[in-house]
Amino acid sequence: MTEISTKKLLNDLESGLGDKICNRCDDEDFDYSQAVQDVAVAYTRKLSKNYNSNIVNTKGAQSDLINIEEQELVVRGFGDANPAEMYMRKSVEFLRVNTAYAVHLSIREKNLVLALLQYQENLTNDHIANAFHTLKLLAIGDIMSEEVKRRIFLGLSIPAAILGAISFTGAGLVIALVAGVVAPLIVWYAIKSSRDFLGLVVNFSSTNLICQNFTSNNGDLYMWAGKMDEFPRDKLPGVNAKEVTIRGLDNGFDDEGNDVEFAFVAQVYATKKIGFFGAEGAFSLRPLDRSQPILTSVFSSPYSSPGGVYLTTGYAGSALSSNWDSFRKRAIGNRQNRLSSNGIKAEFDADLSQDKKVFAKLIINEFQNS
Repeated sequence: MTEISTKKLLNDLESGLGDKICNRCDDEDFDYSQAVQDVAVAYTRKLSKNYNSNIVNTKGAQSDLINIEEQELVVRGFGDANPAEMYMRKSVEFLRVNTAYAVHLSIREKNLVLALLQYQENLTNDHIANAFHTLKLLAIGDIMSEEVKRRIFLGLSIPAAILGAISFTGAGLVIALVAGVVAPLIVWYAIKSSRDFLGLVVNFSSTNLICQNFTSNNGDLYMWAGKMDEFPRDKLPGVNAKEVTIRGLDNGFDDEGNDVEFAFVAQVYATKKIGFFGAEGAFSLRPLDRSQPILTSVFSSPYSSPGGVYLTTGYAGSALSSNWDSFRKRAIGNRQNRLSSNGIKAEFDADLSQDKKVFAKLIINEFQNS
């Protein structure tokens, strides 16, 4: 997707939106967070209107109409939370074995498939389900994920499980969740000249992981420069569901006794602020309800130096800021990391092919829960 086509895509979502974002992105006071929210709201509004048009044209039930204002509030309520995506484990093995550059290209495809849904003038659940199936994406968000799993365990095919889960979750909410995933990607590809960081976190371990208190000053997320605009946030199933950053592998059996494994993927999106700084920081992950072990991931998309990534263990909270100089020196220009320590096996690889942006994939292969 080129910058010109992205601009057109944005203008087609909402008149003038592409001009507003693409023409002003170099301004010092450009607000990336607002741009992401504007795109998410416009996407939700456009797809919801198209969905409602189909209900009206086919003389469907009034109760099936999406309350557009309500779904816009849902999107705005996401804030900096990025909803998790669920896949069959075997479908995302390519994220582990391929280079960060190749994975980055696949993210571009995901962005395009989801963004092009806006051109379905009479949008249906089938259209949304087909887009998911094309990307081998099973679900977004905790409610839809649990419903897809339940249906697969009952023996439904994957396409039927996705379609049924969309109906159960509600097309309005599913569209809002898709908006939460695709809006940061559209902005990422629309803006070429800024020092930003886009990360993909994939959890192949069986451990549910949490970045503790990541919204507080002394939490397990530290930004030395820039701002964390989108960070993973998910919930475990159950009545008293606990919040996690990213869930571990989930498995079960279908009606024929075949083993089925589900893996979760989430996005991290950090952007520069004003001045001669980029987007640089670190975040720590640990098992839910436990203090150890800790995986510390460092990313750097600086204003004037080469970008890069770095992995270590054991640092969290205030230790992220106090050790930042050492972390940053190791991250600058570093494309690949392989870590096997303290019960953790992980990889953090960066695509530095873009002049002013850094994309990276964080692959968590093992995470001891002790």
